[in-house]
Amino acid sequence: MDENENTFAVELTDTSVTPMINVRESLLESGHAVDGDAAISTGLERSTGMLQEVNDQKPDKVDWTWVTLTPKQVIDVMVCMVYSPREFYCQILNSDDLKVLKELNIALAEYCQKTTTCVSKIAKGEPCCAYFSGDGRWYRALVEESTSDDAFKVQFVDYGNNEVVTLDKLRQISSTFLKLPFQAIRCWLSGVRPINKDWTTEAVVALQMYTAGKKLQARVVSLTTDGAEVELIDSSAGSPMMISEILINKHLAFKKEAPSNQNMLLCESPAIDFKEMSVYAQWTTEEYPVNETISVRVLQVINPGLIYVVPTKAKVDPQKLHGLMLQLADYCTSQNNQIFKPKVGEACCARFSGDDHWYRAVVLEVFVSEVKVVVKYSVQFIK
Repeated sequence: MDENENTFAVELTDTSVTPMINVRESLLESGHAVDGDAAISTGLERSTGMLQEVNDQKPDKVDWTWVTLTPKQVIDVMVCMVYSPREFYCQILNSDDLKVLKELNIALAEYCQKTTTCVSKIAKGEPCCAYFSGDGRWYRALVEESTSDDAFKVQFVDYGNNEVVTLDKLRQISSTFLKLPFQAIRCWLSGVRPINKDWTTEAVVALQMYTAGKKLQARVVSLTTDGAEVELIDSSAGSPMMISEILINKHLAFKKEAPSNQNMLLCESPAIDFKEMSVYAQWTTEEYPVNETISVRVLQVINPGLIYVVPTKAKVDPQKLHGLMLQLADYCTSQNNQIFKPKVGEACCARFSGDDHWYRAVVLEVFVSEVKVVVKYSVQFIK
């Protein structure tokens, strides 16, 4: 079961055909999905070009800088590392700087290969050269923390990814390699918040899928010492698409709005686990052991990361459920004049516009004039 409540990570297999089809493998092979087991980092493969060879010199302490932005600035970027919508890294698509970076990386590799002396002592926050195991090359980095006596967690400052390396994989960096500002910009997506306490794996994978390898426009909303709050816009398909709106429309994020006096009582509060919000009534969902294989019927596909299914052999008697729905309809009809102010995560009754019937539901989001809910049992399930 996923660490987020009421969500299961499952493997789907279609046994109606021979040979059987694994849905995950089919999506990966067709190029319609990427592997979600690790965050995408494409930047570390871009290291071609030439830079005049740097002569060996004694390590010297110099200043270094990051790429700077300004509020409301609109720039072309490429996302090079994704941890979540709350933390990802972008490179500005400046052809001159990227060309220099490619040439710098080659020269840095030559420098590190010739500099056989390893670092004997290094402090947190210091720049250095670090070996990336992913491609066996050397890159500029900053020391984030010491994990043991001879191992350090470093961040590759031009791409945003990090790795734990031992002292023999570190080198003192020459001032020549610090003239170019560090290229990775720490960002977070504006206008969205997670559905639960933390961002789900599905949301992270979706952000990776819709940004990887694409030229995007970023509008700087705000700046802090931690990085930049940005809006990401994809215009590759012709009409501009907001990445935040994609996540919201796919039910992987909630819209984050600034509270006002008019809707202070109804504005979105920080995401809290559904069960912690259920003040008036406790509710549960069916649970299944990890790695158990069961036959299911797919009811609805929101996206590859969010699928609703029902077991072919349901634990609940369909007749009893049907009776419950009839009682629910009678109850809701009798409550027409009652005022109900739902809260996020609260169990409720909701009328489905598709057939005008009442069903059990859970409140997902509260707007000024309407409530967004998820129906616990769909029409297909109760028939």
